[in-house]
Amino acid sequence: MHNIKESKVRTDGHPASALAIASQPQIDDVMKIEQGFQQQQPPSLHPFLDDPVLPVLVKRLFPPSSHARVVEELTRFGNDINGYISDLGKFVGPPTLIQYDHFGQRIDQLKTSEGWRQLKQVAAKEGMVPIAYDRANYGTHALPTAELELQDTIGFLLLDPSQSQGAIKPNGVRAIAPVLNITRVHSAATSIGNLAKCLGIARSYARVRRVAGPAPGRVRTQVLLADVPLHTATLARIEVLRHALTHFLFGVVQLLGASEVGTATDSERERLRLLTPVLKAFAADRAVGGMEECMAALGGLGYMEETGIGRLIRDSLVEKIWEGTTNVLALDMIRAARGGAIKAFSRITDEQWSRAIIAQHPGPSIELVKRLTLLESLNLANCSSHARLALVLVARLASASYLMQHAQWSRLELDNVIAHRWIEDELEGKLVWDADRDWDKVIVYQYATKL
Repeated sequence: MHNIKESKVRTDGHPASALAIASQPQIDDVMKIEQGFQQQQPPSLHPFLDDPVLPVLVKRLFPPSSHARVVEELTRFGNDINGYISDLGKFVGPPTLIQYDHFGQRIDQLKTSEGWRQLKQVAAKEGMVPIAYDRANYGTHALPTAELELQDTIGFLLLDPSQSQGAIKPNGVRAIAPVLNITRVHSAATSIGNLAKCLGIARSYARVRRVAGPAPGRVRTQVLLADVPLHTATLARIEVLRHALTHFLFGVVQLLGASEVGTATDSERERLRLLTPVLKAFAADRAVGGMEECMAALGGLGYMEETGIGRLIRDSLVEKIWEGTTNVLALDMIRAARGGAIKAFSRITDEQWSRAIIAQHPGPSIELVKRLTLLESLNLANCSSHARLALVLVARLASASYLMQHAQWSRLELDNVIAHRWIEDELEGKLVWDADRDWDKVIVYQYATKL
């Protein structure tokens, strides 16, 4: 605020009156809000085209005959998200449940906002499952199947209890077990997608926010956050995590797709059984930590509800519970390991793409093979007390193998650097020093999405 102009006033001999009058600023001396610091708003990134992972993954996973059509559809949907779909969020209010009318009659009427109803129409148009939620539970709003209610539906008994003889016993959980693959993959996709959104916000903000430069001295110049090495290194670590989780997710999606169409081998089915609970637990645990780092990357602004990071963290925290806590999923992985799942996973190095990776990148590949050999030698079926540690080991190995598979396909040096960093950090415990600092900016801001 500008200095207040001094003026002579009549106080009638009262010092307090003089102080009160002198403390009143002149209108011309008050700084208007638009005269102060105005932070430039970060640009809105395209959910697909500006993503550092998805365009390349789509090119690798889809056949050339359908690749162009898929890219066109995802580009259109991304434009809609940044356009009218985002505007609909302004008109969305929490739903309310009216249980009784003014006559005391039970009506159980659900009242939703106009914005919510229009978003339901968008979900129906895009092929999503649109329902209105009657409880304000954290997390479930991101998963369309969370609060489905089956009314007046017909249930079929799979096995009558009277037919329970010998080894044949009713087991409804096992009968619906294939559904768990879908819901757990969906849960992992939600966690990883929320991390990607938070990382996109932090990346965009770093390109417009100016701070004092890191160079020592009494007078320091203003530089962008993107030019601060420590800030960029922090985002680079999160980006490597996001790459690892995303490639792990789509690796499991490939196995799930092969099993659904009946083309999966016995080894692939066993690998799917093992990796599904591992993916869900690992993504739910690690994604939230990365999102918190993204919040901190914005400083105090990151804590503001308007940025959306706080809501994404709240929605993602429930994924540690939904469809099984980490302990439950670790024990489920142990049950899967009693068959041939561990051996099938450890023999991943026998596949053609694995042999090509080992030949091109012997350094990190040797470390990966060592850990796979160690995993195969462990008797996981009898180490339930260390199930969580075993789950983390399997997750790190799976992520590393899928990262190297992608690096072998893309032939990009950047993909090799990301895979090497993941292996060095997660499997070897090495630190990335200044010699690799130039790669931080490439990982965060200059990822080549066009091959």
